[in-house]
Amino acid sequence: MQSKTVIIFAIVVVLLGGLLLVWWLSTPTFPASSTQTGQSSNQYTSNQTTVDVPTQTQTQVAVDLNAAYGALFQKILAQGVSFTRVRSSSGDMGSVYALYAQDVADAKKSFPAASNLFINIAMVDLNEDGVLEALAFEDLPGYCGTAGCPFDIYKKEKGKWVNILNVLTGENIGVSNTYTNNYADLFLASGNAVARYVWDGKQYNPGETMAIWDGAAFQLSQ
Repeated sequence: MQSKTVIIFAIVVVLLGGLLLVWWLSTPTFPASSTQTGQSSNQYTSNQTTVDVPTQTQTQVAVDLNAAYGALFQKILAQGVSFTRVRSSSGDMGSVYALYAQDVADAKKSFPAASNLFINIAMVDLNEDGVLEALAFEDLPGYCGTAGCPFDIYKKEKGKWVNILNVLTGENIGVSNTYTNNYADLFLASGNAVARYVWDGKQYNPGETMAIWDGAAFQLSQ
């Protein structure tokens, strides 16, 4: 009788253990969340490292500098200079290009992989005498830096080009509708500012600061 009791007890224990095992295996488990409550995230893999990026992160919009200069020139009553890319000493602007022929040759030698080298040239009548002045922006490899690229203005005297301005600046250059000593004022970038350049009777010199770049737009000087 005692042995039957032990056997029955063992069977009950085994059955209870089996039921507990089945219940434990059927209980669902939940992984730990990688984001905070109320904040969703997207994942991308960069350099084989998984990074969580909140979906509400703002996207930084690229600034259109050409449009910013255009808006500034409109405010200060100026016209932006339209340059022509000149690649040889032939044609109407060939005599101006010839002034930079050695620089172009040096750039080709120093940067053999560079191709289609050119000089940006514009012809503008700055003093309304019917004779065009030559504006040249030298955007060649090795000649530009953080201060900009070489920019020159030449006037014709006795059949030769005479330099009346040499400065480092950006490619956005404005010609004002105001005049100083019978020559149009110019607007050139210098660092994060745009300055007015005025004619002193012999050459152009920097004058007042017209606007400051704040990282997103030009702010007019007070």
